Amino acid sequence: MAGTKNYFDQILENQNKLYSSFLNYANTVVETAMPDKNAAEDAGKLLNEYYTRYAELTEKMVDKTNLEKYQKDFWGAFTADYTKSVELSMDLYKKTVDYFKNVWPTNALETQQERAKRLAELYQETMKTVYDTSTANAKVVQEYMN
Repeated sequence: MAGTKNYFDQILENQNKLYSSFLNYANTVVETAMPDKNAAEDAGKLLNEYYTRYAELTEKMVDKTNLEKYQKDFWGAFTADYTKSVELSMDLYKKTVDYFKNVWPTNALETQQERAKRLAELYQETMKTVYDTSTANAKVVQEYMN
């Protein structure tokens, strides 16, 4: 009969294989979902522009002189501010559409199918590792109990 340490070492080895499988799965998912560096930088610039331009517009709208315009001609001031807001939204929407047109190449469908297939295969491999590890650990425990 082998010592308790031997059983523990076997379980530890099985768990290390399982951990490696999960780590590989997680890394592959991240790599698959991650946009390329240029796309990520462009997304950051676009988000920064969203924040900056909306913040600037809001600051102008709550400026004391602008609020005084509301006191004199509420509907005129409201319409002007609302128009500026809609124009900004339309401009940023157009930039967002242009961004996605550049990010998604013409072969996006094939790329997505390839990625989905790879992730499905990897998921199956990982689940098989979970099953194999559980089975191997159960055998170790069974041997230990006998």
